[in-house]
Amino acid sequence: MSEKNKALIRRWFEQVWNKDRADAIAEMLVEDAVVDGLSDDAAKPLRGTGRLSAFSRAVSRSLSEHRGRRRGCDFRRRQSRCALRGQG
Repeated sequence: MSEKNKALIRRWFEQVWNKDRADAIAEMLVEDAVVDGLSDDAAKPLRGTGRLSAFSRAVSRSLSEHRGRRRGCDFRRRQSRCALRGQG
């Protein structure tokens, strides 16, 4: 994985998860992005930064009691995708 991609993932975790800035998604992702693996139906991925921001806010609300435990991230390159795992 390139250093640029590593920096983007670190920024994503710091801004979106650690600082709870769903608005930062639009700074790092193209507006018409397609995000697989986050919807109830695998055939219908999330489309657009607005949908991903809404998903992020919902997850954040659900995990608000664990906010202090979400610090740090680890990531590994597998095939053509990046797998992310939170630590803490």
